[in-house]
Amino acid sequence: MLTKAEIPKQYHWAAFQGLMESTIQNLSHHSPAEALTGPMVRGDVNTIRKHLEFLKEKLPEGIPPYLALLDSVLERFPLPGEIKEQLLKLSHEYRNTER
Repeated sequence: MLTKAEIPKQYHWAAFQGLMESTIQNLSHHSPAEALTGPMVRGDVNTIRKHLEFLKEKLPEGIPPYLALLDSVLERFPLPGEIKEQLLKLSHEYRNTER
C-alpha cells in the first residue's frame, strides 16, 4: 500500500514505528480503548481530511477501510458534538466519492 502511494521504501517502517511504539507503551498502562491514539481519537478533523484526500488521490481503495476505522471510533469514543458532526459529514462526503 505504501509503495503504491509512492512512499519510498526507506520510509515504510518509520510510517508505522511511532504509532506502534506509543500504542504498545500506552497498553502497559491503559485498557486497549484508552491506549488508542491518533487523529481519529483526538477528533482532528483537518488531519483526517488530509488523510482522505491523500487516499483519494493516491490509493482510493484505502478509503473504505479508513472510513470503517473512523466509524468504529465514532461509535466507541466520546467526542464533542461539533467534532463528531464534522467527522460524520466528512465520512459521508468521502463515502459518496467511493462510487
